[in-house]
Order: sequence, then C-alpha cells, then structure tokens
Amino acid sequence: MLPQVKHVIAWPTIHESPSETRCNEETHPGRLGPLVCRGFAIVITIRVADAKDISAISRLLIPVAEKQVAHEFGAEGTQALLGGMNPEAIANKMLCGYRYYLAIDSGRLVGVLGMRGYSHIYHLFVDEQAQGQGIGRLLFDTARQESLSEVSLSEFTVFSSHYAEEFYRTLGFRRTGDDKTKRGVTGVPMKLVLNRKDSK
Repeated sequence: MLPQVKHVIAWPTIHESPSETRCNEETHPGRLGPLVCRGFAIVITIRVADAKDISAISRLLIPVAEKQVAHEFGAEGTQALLGGMNPEAIANKMLCGYRYYLAIDSGRLVGVLGMRGYSHIYHLFVDEQAQGQGIGRLLFDTARQESLSEVSLSEFTVFSSHYAEEFYRTLGFRRTGDDKTKRGVTGVPMKLVLNRKDSK
C-alpha cells in the first residue's frame, strides 16, 4: 500500500534573484539529484488522495478547467468535462480504482493528477496562481515513478486538451493521431513511449 506522503522537495518559484539557492533532495534521493535553481524556493509535498480530499480536488479542478479548457467545447462538451469533476464523479472514479496525486504547498492544494490504471492520465490541473513552477511535471514524475515501481509499462497515454498539448510535449508525449471527440469533448490523443530502461 502506498504511503500517504511520497516526498518533499524544494522547487524554484518564478521570482528571480541574483543569488543561487541549492534545492535539497530530502526524500527524493538519487532520482532528480541536487537541483540548483535561481530565486526563492517553495516546498511541495506530493501525496495520494483519499476520500476526505474529494471536495478539495473538485474545487481546484473546476475553476481551472472552466477558464483554460471549457472554451474549446460546446455546451455538451463543457457539461461532460465539468460534470466529470464534481465531487460525486471523483468519488466514483476513486471507487473504480483511479488514483489521485495531490501537490500541497504550505497546506494548500495547488495541483492534482488523476491516473486511470497505471498508465493513463485522466486529470492533470494546477492552480492558476501556481502554474509555471514545475508542479505539473512534478506530479507526473511522481505518478510515473509510482506506476513503474508496481508494474512494467511500455507507455503512458493522455487525451489532452489543445490548451495542454504543448505541456505534454515537454514531458515527451507525442500525438498518435487526429483530434477525437467523446461526448462533445474534443482532444488530442497522445502517448509517451518508454525506452527499455525506463519501463522496468
């Protein structure tokens, strides 16, 4: 069973400073290595969600999706997108085995990644005020490492919005075909193919 708290690392903010700050690894030994970053640092805790987090997850997902993604769809797609983010829908996903990873900054939820099975990203959203600090990448890195510690995988997949396509490209995902529409939600099918070393 997964421990509740996975790791705490220092992460650079968007503020710049002439001095360099060495970010510490703490419980991240050997994977990221020591990070040298410019500016102030924030400490992000990544942990796996449980039932008591459902309302907080929904409160983060819906405003970000409304502002950054929903405009890509018509009424049917918007309803399907946001309906899948209400507390009841998230609770049902958890009951079906979906795993949600939470990014916490000083007790505040700033990012959420929902994983279906071990390899499909279902939700990945970061609070608007916390974007641009590497939190989305940190969430994916954590989920990826956790999945690979439990099963052997050859790929990760995501049905990305157009808004998030470039972000997923920075993680190594690539389009696998033309846009697809499901229940009014149009997105980009993408895949990250793992090399043999990564898949173990």
